Amino acid sequence: MKPLYRIIIASVVVLAVSGGLWMYLNDYLSKTKASANIAHITFTKNELFVRAGELARQDITISASSGMSYIDLLFSTEPSTMSSSLSFSYEDTVAKAPPGFEMILDESDATTQYKTVLPVENSPKLLKRLLLISKKSGADLPKAAIIPLYFKVKGTNQTEKSLVTLDLSSSQITGVSEDQISSTEFSLEGEPNPLTFSIQNAFSPAQPVSNLMCNIESNKSKNSCGKETTITWNDAGNEDNYIIYKDGQLVNTLAKDSVSYIDSRCSDFSPHSYTVVSLNADGTLSSSSPKVSCSCEKCIVSPTQQVQPTPTIPLPTLQPTMTPAITLVPTRPQADN
Repeated sequence: MKPLYRIIIASVVVLAVSGGLWMYLNDYLSKTKASANIAHITFTKNELFVRAGELARQDITISASSGMSYIDLLFSTEPSTMSSSLSFSYEDTVAKAPPGFEMILDESDATTQYKTVLPVENSPKLLKRLLLISKKSGADLPKAAIIPLYFKVKGTNQTEKSLVTLDLSSSQITGVSEDQISSTEFSLEGEPNPLTFSIQNAFSPAQPVSNLMCNIESNKSKNSCGKETTITWNDAGNEDNYIIYKDGQLVNTLAKDSVSYIDSRCSDFSPHSYTVVSLNADGTLSSSSPKVSCSCEKCIVSPTQQVQPTPTIPLPTLQPTMTPAITLVPTRPQADN
């Protein structure tokens, strides 16, 4: 009986070792196969600084071990409200689609737009989704892609950063396996994790002017009473233009470094409200705009300038003169001899 027990025990040991070896090899092969189906995704830049109104470009780089036929990327943007100064440029992004792929989402699917809050042309467009498909055959499917994303920063006074995040857990990339026979879904790996970058306005808002006042002395020195009024201020320092408002209506735009404005339309002598707004070339306005109330200076004549009455010179009195009477004596004609 002992040899039989030994045979049974040896068989059990062999089966256990074989099973363990099979499980080890199966796990190893599974991990090896899984590691071969990974798509690596990165952003080329962590931060972007852009002047308002200009395009900023961020590239998404994707590389896989085998050909990719379907790329579906989902994004989120913060702040995710209408106050966001960032706007995704769908048209420029579509125009630069990577070779071998077609972008099949229209703008309504690719962006979130606040049409009910702001006019369409002013509403921010937040990147939501990109979907690319390659129609090439299995052997010709691209293994790498660079997807350019284009953004604009609106000309606002906001200076906070906008964060764009690629959601790897909700995104998907599929293609063919290395043997070019079966399809496969790639495991997505991002670096860094989370896959996020920021965009910020490169210029600060224009600073407001200070010491805005009515320059009465200037009006007096030029003897401009009843004709014009002058307002003056201290230069803001980082402006490109000044905008002058009178009673809420735009009346003039001045060059940078201007420190005064003369209004020659003030003959009504009534007070008027003047506002000076600083403006940057990128469209950002000063966050505050001081006001001042001025009126056309009335002409006050000093005693030394009063007009003296013209003295009246008495005319001499003419005495009547007596004209002697002239007596006419008739004469007779003389007789002819």
